[in-house]
Amino acid sequence: MRLETEEKVAGRICTLMHAERKVKKISQQKLCESLGITQGLLSKIENGKLKPSVYVWLTFCRLFNIDSEVAMNESQFRKRLTTSKKSITKKK
Repeated sequence: MRLETEEKVAGRICTLMHAERKVKKISQQKLCESLGITQGLLSKIENGKLKPSVYVWLTFCRLFNIDSEVAMNESQFRKRLTTSKKSITKKK
């Protein structure tokens, strides 16, 4: 089994956090309150400029009912992201 690089996994996490928040139509401010972080920090995470802490990622996964392992596997990540993007398109 080939392990993914930290940068790839972190990038997937950042992408998923943004996509899932958009699907659920939750504001950054509201999500920040649930995660216990600032809006500026969440913005940097969603834009891939900063990696979330393990605590923030696991809390996010619990809030959004996501398996935290999804970011570790390219095919699972793409499947989840495709599902999220389809949901965004349908809600517009």
